[in-house]
Amino acid sequence: MNTRRATDGSFHQSRFASSPEFNHGLAVNLVEMRVAVLDDPAMRELIWWVQYQSHQPGGLAAFARELIAKYPARIQTQGMLDLGLKPGELHTSTTVKKLRHHMPLEARCQFYLAGERDLDYWGAPSEPPDDYPSEKFIEVCHAAARQNLEKDLKELCLNPDGAGLSPWYFPRLVETLMEVKRLSESESSGLVKTSATSMVHDFLDYTQNTGGLTLLTGPSNVGAKFAAREWCQRRPGRARFVEVPPSNDEASFFRTIGKALGGNFTNYKNVQIRERVESVLQSADIMLVLFAAQNLWPQKNLREAFPTRLAWLIDQTEKGAAVGMISGPQFFMQKRSCDKSAWDTEELQGVFAHVAALPVALTVEEMTSIARAVLPAATDDDCELIAISAVGSERYLANLDATAKRAQFLADRTGRGEMTTGHIGQAIAIVNQSETLLKAALADNPKARKRQPAASAARPGSEEITPAPGRNFAAAQDSAPAIAPRSARGGVLIHQANAV
Repeated sequence: MNTRRATDGSFHQSRFASSPEFNHGLAVNLVEMRVAVLDDPAMRELIWWVQYQSHQPGGLAAFARELIAKYPARIQTQGMLDLGLKPGELHTSTTVKKLRHHMPLEARCQFYLAGERDLDYWGAPSEPPDDYPSEKFIEVCHAAARQNLEKDLKELCLNPDGAGLSPWYFPRLVETLMEVKRLSESESSGLVKTSATSMVHDFLDYTQNTGGLTLLTGPSNVGAKFAAREWCQRRPGRARFVEVPPSNDEASFFRTIGKALGGNFTNYKNVQIRERVESVLQSADIMLVLFAAQNLWPQKNLREAFPTRLAWLIDQTEKGAAVGMISGPQFFMQKRSCDKSAWDTEELQGVFAHVAALPVALTVEEMTSIARAVLPAATDDDCELIAISAVGSERYLANLDATAKRAQFLADRTGRGEMTTGHIGQAIAIVNQSETLLKAALADNPKARKRQPAASAARPGSEEITPAPGRNFAAAQDSAPAIAPRSARGGVLIHQANAV
């Protein structure tokens, strides 16, 4: 849609910049005002859930189409539901009056009966039929749903008088939304349960239940990020996932949070964005899950640096917000940039409601289960070999992901897309060589050696992790049984988020 007019007759890139197609999501600050007048916690959560759907690909228009396609039998008036309308039936005047009772005038006019002056309109048939088929009533309701459902969903989330809004063509709309929401929360996401994912879920469940500021620290390669994102995606009416940007400015920080909550704040000033974010967080409806929380500390070694971001979060939790932070092991090391400022350790000790640590390693059994999820057509032996390599490298999921991508790359390069045991073996060798080169390069850096901590004890089981001898992957490349092609399983790699 062209929303701007040029007077010089030339084409300008910005002529479509204000098109409504680019602004399909519901603004977080407007939805927060609507939710603020509701007392029912379930209804408040439902509206935030619908608001989240408005920011998914296709917006509420796509969501409305999905509802109509999934629940066609519920697109009826209350009268049609009460009478148990079924396709193939014919209805006389007495039944017609009951079936059309809840319809607006423009819809009732399509079921004109003789002698009805109140339904007289231009173009009404001079001799109306004696009966109407069920299909006619159903089609009128579906046509209204296709035309109005997106608008009515927006009104549900924005109109302060729209609590329990039920359009005439969809009287069970709120009930249906509740059902879809419950199903989406209970559906399996393909996440493989490990000690790390269980720790993340328990940590976030506790934070949501008790509120306040909590911290979970640990290595970045055991799947904490993907577990946290999956946890939030299954409950968008209660929590949102944010990856803290590695910057010092307030604008990028607040815009990132605003985007996760559902808002386009590109042209807003920092104070305007902060005010809108604060009003949502202090309502305690939405919990923030902040990943890469070490970036909350100043990213420069200034003489008198002050942790503005962290101080702001502490202030919000004291006013009712719930914030769960997940950080790498360097979270407290980053605090050194503020040691000379007014920020002190005692103050920091008093603000955390809970602090926990992630497991530092994943077992071969856990990694084998993840490998099966990432490469479902791979053999058990191949999955175990990938797991052994990943655990032995101590990069865990990063190593597994690189191996799977490299194996698929090798398979695609053959032109057939069929992955074999040979491809997996080559991929393991290439990835391990890459990691060896990187370690050697870092070890040759004198400054890097200075910063390295003292060697720690070997992790449990690491001394036993060696590939099985006697496997010739080069020779096995052509003779090994082929793994199902990419098209047969919907893509080579389930994203790591679905694997861990």
